[in-house]
Amino acid sequence: MIHNTEHEAAAFNRMLAFFREKPRGRAITAEIAAIGQAAEDEGWTLYDSTWLDQATGAQLDQWGKVLGHARASSWSDERYRAILEAWTLILISNGTPDEVIEILRRITASATVRLWEIFPAQVHLEYMGSITTDDPEWAADIRSYLQQAVQAGVLVDPINEFDDTTARYDIAGTGYGAGTYGTRLT
Repeated sequence: MIHNTEHEAAAFNRMLAFFREKPRGRAITAEIAAIGQAAEDEGWTLYDSTWLDQATGAQLDQWGKVLGHARASSWSDERYRAILEAWTLILISNGTPDEVIEILRRITASATVRLWEIFPAQVHLEYMGSITTDDPEWAADIRSYLQQAVQAGVLVDPINEFDDTTARYDIAGTGYGAGTYGTRLT
């Protein structure tokens, strides 16, 4: 769909040459074209603002109804939008690592997510997102959404707040007893 911003010029081009010369014919055509342009501009604004990434308030609530995921009373528009974006991915997820990483990125607004698959059926995720997990209910929600994205029987283990100084148990990290520890979401 293309937003036409040239209704007046198009209307003048479609006029018969005889009427193009007449001032009243041009004035009537310009007035009708202006009404048409205003209607299209308003319609385009409405169309553009109803997409999930632009929606706010009641529009987000409508998206929630469409997706079958109602808003909790404590959720802000930003948190609810992130959840709905992640929920659209969860609904079509096959549980692949890339999909799980993208879902966690959407929920937490995290630029970096690290995923480890642990035998026999566990996924360990580390992330640093702008959405904090100080709220236990929110932490449980993140874990729940990730659990729904993976295959049945796979345990998801998300950990928040890692950076280059976070203690890890691998040779690439700073090791035990150094740096800050991540927060396990329970």
